Amino acid sequence: MIFTSGSTGEPKGVEITHRGAANTVLDVNARCGLGASDRVLAISALDFDLSVYDLFGPLTVGGAVVLIDEVERREARAWLSLIQRWRVTVWNSVPALLDMLLTAADEAEPPDSLRVVLVSGDWVGLDLPERLATLVPRCRFLALGGATEASIWSNLFEVERVEPNWRSIPYGRPLANQRYRVVDAFGRDCPDFVAGELWIGGAGVARGYRGQAELTAHSFLGAGVDRWYRTGDLGRYWPDGTLEFLGRADQQVKLRGHRIELGEIETALRDCPGVGQAVAAVIGAGGGRHLVAAAVPAPPAVKSSRPVATQRPMPTPHRHGRRIASARRWPWSRYWPGCSICPPCRRVAAVGTRRRSSPWRTNTCPCCDSGWPG
Repeated sequence: MIFTSGSTGEPKGVEITHRGAANTVLDVNARCGLGASDRVLAISALDFDLSVYDLFGPLTVGGAVVLIDEVERREARAWLSLIQRWRVTVWNSVPALLDMLLTAADEAEPPDSLRVVLVSGDWVGLDLPERLATLVPRCRFLALGGATEASIWSNLFEVERVEPNWRSIPYGRPLANQRYRVVDAFGRDCPDFVAGELWIGGAGVARGYRGQAELTAHSFLGAGVDRWYRTGDLGRYWPDGTLEFLGRADQQVKLRGHRIELGEIETALRDCPGVGQAVAAVIGAGGGRHLVAAAVPAPPAVKSSRPVATQRPMPTPHRHGRRIASARRWPWSRYWPGCSICPPCRRVAAVGTRRRSSPWRTNTCPCCDSGWPG
């Protein structure tokens, strides 16, 4: 049982078979050439699915696992010290943690014992492969992807150089005994370069969600060798068979390995006293991607119709924002083009519309039907 990384909702228990997990571990071991002399730093917490490989990858071939004290789990300098002390050869983490390690290594001795780096769980910055090669020239850089529902990883791409036309590191090709489809809204396979939803099939597909038959039926299709998991991710095939990841088909985002529902964050903000409307988004690129949210005060005369007893609780401490600022004007067009604020009622308005009686675009408020120039 592996739990997905929930955000403002409850994590879902995914039933993974031993066969599925073993298929992933053994294939990655073979591609990395893992042996009894290798040592892996267990950087991921045990409740995160990347820890499955941290433990069973090296132990399957007689290697060693280097553990981290909990007080040092977020200290990049401590990671660097452990790598150098125990001559760690394999690093496995989300891209943000590798970025922290490389930043710490810029001011100290490089982790020259590393020979393989595995990154997954989030967008991989185009700068990471070159930064790693500068510090440890002989180290291999492997980018992986997939889903917890398909036994952690389902695809791999080894980066030897970053091409100028890349927008991100490609997803690569399926792992052994695993398959990918790119399908349209009708379940038909998309041609090369045409975006569609990514479906994963093969040995890694999970049995489903524990105790959630309806959700399982929605996300898992078919049976036996024709069983597929609908990831909700968008992607496309290149003519050479390489997969490119394009983001999510819904409002779910993935940040530092955690699945985050933007709609749930917006709902939690709107339930706060005094908040009328709220919008959440992810901005930035590479390791600098972070969550932002903007809220508009509720009109003084309007009270929440939701009973106090049924209001959603405030987010737990680890989900609080690092900074909360109040501003009379927010640059909506920078992050959400076409959005603005209605002057009379101070609510977030829809995308600008053009009235028949006027050649100029006007914004129309869905609450009070006021209009003002766009």
